[in-house]
Amino acid sequence: MSLMYELNSREEFERALAANELVIVEFYQPGSEEGAILSETVKELEKLIDPNILVCKVNALREDITGEKPSHTPMIRVYYQGEIIFEQKGVFENLEVNIQVLRRGIRTTLASKGVKVRV
Repeated sequence: MSLMYELNSREEFERALAANELVIVEFYQPGSEEGAILSETVKELEKLIDPNILVCKVNALREDITGEKPSHTPMIRVYYQGEIIFEQKGVFENLEVNIQVLRRGIRTTLASKGVKVRV
């Protein structure tokens, strides 16, 4: 199992996308209740997915890292070969529902691209 880590610079963000075929990035705002729910969801998701998928988090207030201010937080983005292929904004109140919806959305997107990986 990989351990989620925080990307703290534009260089780290770009290197993470370039060095990994599949990257899941959690965009959060410190102190946000919704963000705390999403963080817990991502921690649980990380236990279930292929260990080759890189899972990271980015403080959404630091637009210098990604070059943009995300339109919504909390948010999950999935990058495949450096391109955004999936995005989920916000959360549900129930952890299990969050995990199911997120996994289903990512699986469907990956399947449409012919990518076979455990999510």
